[in-house]
Amino acid sequence: MKKVLLFVVSGLFLLALAANAQTAAPTLTETLQKISGNAASGFVAPITNGFGADFNGGWFHKAPSSKMFGFDLEFGLVVMGTPWKDADKTFDASGSFRFDQTQATSIATTAVNQDASIPSAQKSAFITSMAQAIANQDFIVRIYGPTVTGNAFKNNTTTPNDQVKVDVSSSGVSVTSNGVNRVIPIPTQTTALGIGGVDGIQSVSMMPLASPQVSIGTLFGTQATFRYMPKYDLKDVGKFSYFGFGIQHNPGIWFPNPLPIDVCVSFFTQTMKFEPIIEAKGTGFGINVSKRFGPGALNITPY
Repeated sequence: MKKVLLFVVSGLFLLALAANAQTAAPTLTETLQKISGNAASGFVAPITNGFGADFNGGWFHKAPSSKMFGFDLEFGLVVMGTPWKDADKTFDASGSFRFDQTQATSIATTAVNQDASIPSAQKSAFITSMAQAIANQDFIVRIYGPTVTGNAFKNNTTTPNDQVKVDVSSSGVSVTSNGVNRVIPIPTQTTALGIGGVDGIQSVSMMPLASPQVSIGTLFGTQATFRYMPKYDLKDVGKFSYFGFGIQHNPGIWFPNPLPIDVCVSFFTQTMKFEPIIEAKGTGFGINVSKRFGPGALNITPY
């Protein structure tokens, strides 16, 4: 096994991936090219949901000062993590799917051979025509199996739980062969896609996210906060980038007498991308309260 270590800015973002050294496992991009819609969302849900939960962490630990003008600069590293649950390891969804030529031929062979009304001499021609028709259209199917964090595909057809599968059935496919048109029903069957979880993620128990963060204030009781990680190519996963910013305002600046506590209204937004396959956005807003106790570096600020 070879390990691909995902990292951004000196190990700020760590996620272990592995590729099988004997067989070329499909990349995440190749996997998502096979499925779409709800199924694709379900397959990558542990990553996108994990980032969604991480997004709102670490933004706030104190309200800005109620000053017209002041200088308050903070720089640090925020680290978040959302644990993955057993329920995150599988998905079950319906979605559109287009079979490749090999899969289409397999489905057509089963369907034509089960249709007793087709003469044996014509079956081969109908299989060819039906396979082409299947490969050229999208089907609404049930797609289920391991998510990106679930069981990794081991290229072992005897292992039932390591592959994403498609259950397909159809009222029929219109096929024309040698001038004869037939609507041939597709019997319900399961097709294994040869894709599964990304090998190596199973050893990671959570969706980690870390980012440098800088906050600067205070102007009319307002503080701005920024997070940024430059675009980085994570090979099999995609090009990762992350940016977020937030604004906090202490309305106490407008009151004639100081408040006994620091209050602020806040707004934060951020975007994470794994180009070209995943884009996640998060926005948070609310009212925050904090109070500082103690002098200088010995202070404590509950919030």
